[in-house]
Amino acid sequence: MNIDAHTYWSGEVSAWVKAFESLTQRERLVVSLYYYEGLSDNDIGGVISVATRRVTQVRLFALGNLAARMAFTNRASSQPPAERRHRNVDASSPAVTNHPRSGPGANQSSGSGPN
Repeated sequence: MNIDAHTYWSGEVSAWVKAFESLTQRERLVVSLYYYEGLSDNDIGGVISVATRRVTQVRLFALGNLAARMAFTNRASSQPPAERRHRNVDASSPAVTNHPRSGPGANQSSGSGPN
């Protein structure tokens, strides 16, 4: 491993640690139990005495916070941003095409209801 790669990965690890530390104690616990210990949301719910659905909410919220923090870190760094996962859309083209409720007459009844 050359020094540039080492420096880059050290920075990445440091960014992940800072992002993880920015989570609440409960978020850190849920993420750790799920990804490090391999517990299911149901098992985690039993450990921290909350419903399985709440564990899922906390975990997904924490992952969203981590992703946002890392995206911000990547934009702020000198490294090029990660490749986008969505297609580029021309600003002049409509966002939704071939949708049954888009286009002319979108608010008209389809004929399936009472007249």
